[in-house]
Amino acid sequence: MPTLPRPLLLCLTLTAACSAPRVAAPPASPSEEEATDPDSFDPAQEVKDQPFESVNGMRGPALAINGLRLIGTGGSVQLMVSAYDEGSDIVFQFLPREQTPPDWLAGCSRSEDDPQEPHIEVTLQGVGDLSHNVLVQPDFGWSTSLGLDEYTGLDTLRFEICGASYVLEDTYRERLTEHARMASQRAAASSTGAAAERSR
Repeated sequence: MPTLPRPLLLCLTLTAACSAPRVAAPPASPSEEEATDPDSFDPAQEVKDQPFESVNGMRGPALAINGLRLIGTGGSVQLMVSAYDEGSDIVFQFLPREQTPPDWLAGCSRSEDDPQEPHIEVTLQGVGDLSHNVLVQPDFGWSTSLGLDEYTGLDTLRFEICGASYVLEDTYRERLTEHARMASQRAAASSTGAAAERSR
């Protein structure tokens, strides 16, 4: 899978600045208004309705789930997963939690570009190496991505991150399965619509 352009990955990672859940009328309560404000949206704060619609300024619409918890030998970390309409790719955004040890990436080698930052090596069981799409942003965690077809074949998430193993808590497996199903249907409908448009 080709590496995404760095500016594109930057926007994918900076979820607080680039995306927010879309909530239709009725008039929102203060808490809902805060949730739909791109400047105040916290991707680590679990959204009530899952999956939820989000919008990225560069990528357009997406279907997302968040609040997922990965448990591993290096502690626990939250995960947000977004299925973008544009390009049919899936973005995993890893979000350190209060309970995440500050040195959870200590097993990573140092980045050649910035020795202060980790060089994150990550593999996903059933898919393979995803290190080539990693982008680190200290204030927002880090992200990587894979294709929709690879994602829909997974029944859970098992990552190896810099030598430490992390697995999705069983509580969230149903949410993951539903998200993959809906994302696949959404992509198929989009493809059919595009084909019909071209044939006119």
